[in-house]
Amino acid sequence: MVIKGVLTGDIVRSTSVPTMQRKNLLASVSDVMNEIKNIIPLKYEIYRGDSIQAVIDNPADSLLAAILLRAGVRSKTPKDTNEIWDMRVSVGIGEIEFWSDNIPTSDGEAFRLSGRGLDSIGKSSLCINTPWKNINGEFYVNSQFIDDVICNWSSTQARVMFLALQKHRTKKEIGAELGQTHQNVSKLLIAAKEKLIRISIDRFTIVINSKEL
Repeated sequence: MVIKGVLTGDIVRSTSVPTMQRKNLLASVSDVMNEIKNIIPLKYEIYRGDSIQAVIDNPADSLLAAILLRAGVRSKTPKDTNEIWDMRVSVGIGEIEFWSDNIPTSDGEAFRLSGRGLDSIGKSSLCINTPWKNINGEFYVNSQFIDDVICNWSSTQARVMFLALQKHRTKKEIGAELGQTHQNVSKLLIAAKEKLIRISIDRFTIVINSKEL
């Protein structure tokens, strides 16, 4: 058996998104996932119109992928929209017992933990579940903190974080891409709590890698 990471997610309050924007929203989710694929090896599918499932080759990359997904989608919010776009994302870590070309019909521990997590996520928009009960409590606290931070990101902060969390992106490069000064990028990253998010990602990576060993 091979341990993988599985993300199961859906669009927050998708039915409240104006009909004219829904097509653009779904296209944005796909665009974001394709960007993430450039730095994190994964496979994904969008199904049921507003849901997504992705398999992450290296489970230690799962939390970063989840944060990038939410940051990317939030950053795509149109300026004339009253409610910022976002996704609920459940991270499941575990074995893959049955692999299908159609990801939603695949099965295994990682799929079940991810799917059940989304079903019971409640008012939160991020959760993490693993087979290891001794670390699930830590990941619960970590995910609640990260979720609270993300839910307060503006679309501009989300875009800066989406770029900053990708490899080899300097503040100068981010500023050039967004038409922002180096100083303004720094201010946006501080407001978005970049350092704390990175600490959380690093801790998740260390813990998962220790379990992998």
